[in-house]
Amino acid sequence: MLARDVVKHLGSQAALAELVGVTQQSVSGWCVKGQPIPVKHARTVEAATGIPKEDLRPDIYPRDAGAVTASGAGVVGSGAGGGVSTPSTRAEPPEPLSGLTA
Repeated sequence: MLARDVVKHLGSQAALAELVGVTQQSVSGWCVKGQPIPVKHARTVEAATGIPKEDLRPDIYPRDAGAVTASGAGVVGSGAGGGVSTPSTRAEPPEPLSGLTA
């Protein structure tokens, strides 16, 4: 979603500028350049407008991030994948430190 879409939702560039604490000229620049809301303002805009951050910045907050690990994660070489391994969601413990003195 582009900044100009959020401006339409809020009604004016000045309203968006006040919401995120920048000048109206900054918001105008985002709109003219066809830019999305800057990442540092996505959560503020989400909280104030109800527009999900995933819609505001899908490049940073992908909607499918959880779905990738939830479907078959940790399964190695099974099914029709022909030996394709899927990364496991389980974190491995760190290697012990050696050579350190107390």
